[in-house]
Amino acid sequence: MIKSINSLRFILALIIVYCHYFSYELQKTNLFADVELVNRIHPKVSNAFLVVEMFFIISGFFLYKTYKNHKNFIEFVKSKITRLWPGLFISTISLILLGWTSPIFQTNKYSELLNLLFCQANGLSLDWHFVNWYISSLFWCSIFYFYIIKNFDKKISNLIIALFTFGSYVILVQKGLFGARIDLHGIFINAMLRGFAGIGLGYFIGILFEKYKGKPPENLNKKEKVKQFVIYSTIEVYTFIFLINNLIFHKLNYPNKFVYIVYFIALFWCLLMDKGIISRLLSLNFLSSTGKYSYTIYVLHEPITWGLITPFLWTPAAAICHTHPAVMLILIPISIVILISVLVYKFLETPLKSWLKQKFEGIKWLA
Repeated sequence: MIKSINSLRFILALIIVYCHYFSYELQKTNLFADVELVNRIHPKVSNAFLVVEMFFIISGFFLYKTYKNHKNFIEFVKSKITRLWPGLFISTISLILLGWTSPIFQTNKYSELLNLLFCQANGLSLDWHFVNWYISSLFWCSIFYFYIIKNFDKKISNLIIALFTFGSYVILVQKGLFGARIDLHGIFINAMLRGFAGIGLGYFIGILFEKYKGKPPENLNKKEKVKQFVIYSTIEVYTFIFLINNLIFHKLNYPNKFVYIVYFIALFWCLLMDKGIISRLLSLNFLSSTGKYSYTIYVLHEPITWGLITPFLWTPAAAICHTHPAVMLILIPISIVILISVLVYKFLETPLKSWLKQKFEGIKWLA
């Protein structure tokens, strides 16, 4: 795992948490309708859903980087289930329990159980809510692309993936479907298009990165190295500030959301090169180590918010939330999400992964 990208995944996960607080949870609880901070931030987080497109791109990049490590299609499917299903299971059970106990939180236990089969985004489930749709889309699009890569000539497979990638982005851009939750002609949910587009784009970035890394190292003198550092740092700082500023504070209200994808590609590529100030900061071991918790944070932040923070923090401490909104409504809740996610990762998700891996190794007929 490239250290700076690991850190980036953690940052993106926190942006998703931040977005959902101010666009869903805080508004639905109706506890803070008169808090100026909430009313000021709420209309400005609508671009944060584009973080999911960035997660898809990162996944596509690592699909290319790792597909050679898997002998066949079945082995890859088992590895994806082992990686994704434990977090999905913990999140799903949490949502079901929350639906039984919370008077303001509604969920359908049968639909949630169906999601354990990665059905939320592929058209086989009638419900599409909460964040687990991303996992379904990631699973099906990844295994589809892997099958194409493993079973077709490289030129043919790249052409197929390119057509899926370009075609998906065209539909998403022209129909304004980024972040929308609608069916296309009652059959195909646009979540799958977002998966095909992002994972495919990340796949081709992986190809370019491999070719670049395969070149002989440049023999640069000190002056050229400084120049290179300044150029990469400038691009990294500009694109990083642009994305953070517009994903969190919604400064840019441009109808074509693909502009964010372009900026992210520029930042992503610079981080892969590891030659600028942002990439070097994100490569610090402390920051890089947080990346392994990003998936758990993503799948658990909604049940943690509704099941713990709303009833046990926001409701009893509403007065304090009004007097210290930044601390009570941002810093403490996000810290709680991180803390619980870390504990769940270590004591539930990791053991469950190990158990699944052992079970799959014992199923010889799937080999």
